Parts: sequence; structure tokens; C-alpha cells
Amino acid sequence: MAKIYSDLALSFVANPNTGDVTPVTNERSVKLALRNLLATDIGTRPYDPEYGVNLKRYLFKQADALTEVDIIEEIHDAIKIFEPRAIVQAIEANVVDYGIEVTVEFRVKDTGVFQTLETLISRV
Repeated sequence: MAKIYSDLALSFVANPNTGDVTPVTNERSVKLALRNLLATDIGTRPYDPEYGVNLKRYLFKQADALTEVDIIEEIHDAIKIFEPRAIVQAIEANVVDYGIEVTVEFRVKDTGVFQTLETLISRV
């Protein structure tokens, strides 16, 4: 029997029937956790200063293949450490004029469901 993963949606939208914060489950939960991990700079999370990925430091560096390889390695390492529910299949990072476009393809541990996360780390 597969585990059920559950997290709170950061939108904090209340359930219209119960008034409770609506949780996200399984694949959506893992995808949300990955998005939050990529958006969090190391040292900014209280009580867990090691959590996050320092992607913003790449925003103003030379946009070349080596920079993109470094970004991919950092993302892969962070997911391996902080989000064990995701089994990474592929990571793509493209440094563009307005930020870093990141695509993470992963399988959810215990369910095996394939997911794709696309996000932008922007300069603004």
C-alpha cells in the first residue's frame, strides 16, 4: 500500500465547507515541496539554516554551459538531501535574460507517478 503524502497549500485557501486550510496530497504535495525548496535560499529558513538552494547567486553570473551544470548539480544535491519523496529523472536549467528556467522531471517515491516541475527563478 502506497503512502499518502500531505502538506498545507501555501495559498492557505479555506475549504468552503469546513473552514479548514485545504491540504495538498501525494504528487501535488511533493511538487509543492520541490518548488519551495528551489525558491528558498540557504540560510533563510529559521531553525533549518542548511535548507534550500542558492540559485539566486547564479542570476548575475556568466550564462554559459558550466554555470548551467553547476545549477543542475546544486538542485540535484538539494533534492537528494531535503526531498527524499522525489526520485529525480532529469533536471534542466537554462539561464535566460530574466532569470533561470528550471525543469525537474521526477517520480514520486512509493507511488511511482511521473511528474514535471517547471519554475522560474527571476531577477526581480
